[in-house]
Amino acid sequence: MKKDISSFLDSVPDRIFERGEDYYANGNVTRLVKQSDLAYVADVAGSNGANYRVELLLSPNGKVDLCSCDCPYDDDVCKHIVAVLLAVENGDIGKDKTRKKANAKVNLRSLLEAASREQLYDIILAVAEKNKEFEARLIFLLGGTDPRVDLDHVKELVRLAIRNNTKNGYIDYSGCDNVCDVLSDCLDFGVDRYNQGRTVTAFDATLFILLKAVELASTADSSSGSLTMVIDDSYRQIDSICFGIARHGADEEKKYCYEKICKEAQNKVFRGWTNWDYDLLRSATHFATAQNAALIYAALDKLREWSKERHVSEHCRTADMLTLWRIKAAVEGEEAAFQFVESHLDNDTFRQIAVRKSIENGDFAKAETLCLEKTEEKKKDCYYRPALWWTLLYEIYEKSGNRRKQIEAADNLLFQGDLSYFDKLKQLYQENGEWQLAYPLLRARMQTGLPYDKYMMLLDDEGEDELLFTELQKHPDMIFVFGNKLARHHPKEVYDIYWNEIVKESAEATDRRKYRYICRLIRELYDAGGKAEALQLIHFLRQSFNKRPAMLDELGKLLKKLKK
Repeated sequence: MKKDISSFLDSVPDRIFERGEDYYANGNVTRLVKQSDLAYVADVAGSNGANYRVELLLSPNGKVDLCSCDCPYDDDVCKHIVAVLLAVENGDIGKDKTRKKANAKVNLRSLLEAASREQLYDIILAVAEKNKEFEARLIFLLGGTDPRVDLDHVKELVRLAIRNNTKNGYIDYSGCDNVCDVLSDCLDFGVDRYNQGRTVTAFDATLFILLKAVELASTADSSSGSLTMVIDDSYRQIDSICFGIARHGADEEKKYCYEKICKEAQNKVFRGWTNWDYDLLRSATHFATAQNAALIYAALDKLREWSKERHVSEHCRTADMLTLWRIKAAVEGEEAAFQFVESHLDNDTFRQIAVRKSIENGDFAKAETLCLEKTEEKKKDCYYRPALWWTLLYEIYEKSGNRRKQIEAADNLLFQGDLSYFDKLKQLYQENGEWQLAYPLLRARMQTGLPYDKYMMLLDDEGEDELLFTELQKHPDMIFVFGNKLARHHPKEVYDIYWNEIVKESAEATDRRKYRYICRLIRELYDAGGKAEALQLIHFLRQSFNKRPAMLDELGKLLKKLKK
């Protein structure tokens, strides 16, 4: 379901939100243009000096429909998108703040262009002499042609980041985020080197970042999730680099990467961590052949020895089998790999692979049987929701043209909580001419068979405003999702619900970020038409929580904006 800007921002991971908030506060949104009533395009200055383009598309009711950024970050929402969303939310289109930031950059450029080469040398060398991290970053950004020197610069930058963020032998929450920022920059460096054709440098830098990140997992407070993101990005990047080298690299490059991975997968930093060693070793399968397979099999045997020292979970066994399957595919061929899959259908991962292969071959009956066996088996487990197998069944019935079973699968998935199947179910019924008859019965089942928030979202989509208002009275915590819409029909009741819920949230707020969140909620009340109520609520909160200076500060800033 789409969300308005405030709700969308609330769903962003804390680390990404905080970095985007800093970008916005520091004026990194250098240009924000409203292309139409619903479309925006912006330029955001990145930490590495690059400019990134962000595009936003809102739906007519103000929800975030699409957002994109051309930065290297892999996930859907990056700090640049957060900064632009905050700018849009605060109405900064064409404001002086944005222009001043751009002008400041132009003035600095003018000064640099007017300076002599000797002046620039003196300034840079003087700063570098006093700030070793700046010196390391400068050398890192300017780069060189010697791969060994390149890697040394990456290592030095990481070493300084760790040293500068270590306190009493420990890296705390914010320190870990700071180090991860540097690690992420180094991963971007690896991408740049790969694109320049310096593939081994990219490989070495990325592998170093992975090993260092895994090492930090034992010595740093990684609860923000930033370190996990770096580790996941490192695995993806290593596998992508290996894939490219295996297909386009020289033989000596392939041999180097193959031997390096087989060795480093046995690195002691992986001891105590489940499956990270297997995840790395699987990238070596890109280079495995019948002639060199002994090396990767030896590495796999070593990992199995280590597995005996730790609790061997089903997840660990699956990691081992996936690695062996990849080796068989590379060394013995696809037929041998397929036979391996067929002999391990008791494992969910391999059964999924078998289902995919059957669909690919057009053997829908076999694919259906493989899925139905699992759904029947899992019915005995009251804690299991077999959405995975029903999702595959829906795909099977769709591709095989079995409309009746497709409706059954869509209905099953809807009541497992996947609301995307409501529209699919509706379309199927409409195409059969049965929607008018089926909808009332389906709606009654959804009221009792779905969580209330999901049921309310579907009522919203279907324009069932009165039923939605009835549900809101039962579940007032949903006011921040549907209040703006329902205030048009029941303003007094909706404003009262807003007031009570915001007061409740305020009593539980304990830091500045949460106070800003409270202010966003008050702004929602104001935008929903409750202008007088919003101003009265600010006055009430300032009196009720007069010993919270940060809250008073945020409320004061909001009051100035609303009175403009």
